[in-house]
Amino acid sequence: MGKQKTYRAKSEVSINVVLKNGKSKHISFLPVTGGGSVYRTDNEDIQAALESHYRFGNLFRIVDEPEQKSPKIPLKDKKKKQPKEEDQIPNEEKDGLTEKDMENETEGDEDDGLRVVTVTCTSDAKEYLADTFGISRTNLRSKAKIIEAAAKNGIKFEGLDE
Repeated sequence: MGKQKTYRAKSEVSINVVLKNGKSKHISFLPVTGGGSVYRTDNEDIQAALESHYRFGNLFRIVDEPEQKSPKIPLKDKKKKQPKEEDQIPNEEKDGLTEKDMENETEGDEDDGLRVVTVTCTSDAKEYLADTFGISRTNLRSKAKIIEAAAKNGIKFEGLDE
């Protein structure tokens, strides 16, 4: 197989091409969000057939893509500070808590034997319960259900208006 090439069209495209061996092949471009469609292949026979198609350059074109794309880093991750020295200790040395738990947990606060976790909204609380305890998000549709599930698991959320 050769180098992968990407073909792009301004509309949703399906065409028939004739391969070197004389057989026909139906090519369906995949629709993309925002309109248009795309087709990627590393098969040299299909590439040659697409590039010799009578509508090549008009209906669809080849798109130049760099060999290696750098991974896109979300904006919020770019603004993160360098990790502190204590954050570089492996997770098992942090009493079994993940980094996310460490961020959400208030230091040493316990209320009625419950561990206090600071959140900013019900969505954060729901996410914490689902990720930490595997609780279905479907069961956490209301604030009352979120608080109830948290209490059952020894958690009290700080920052939720009760």
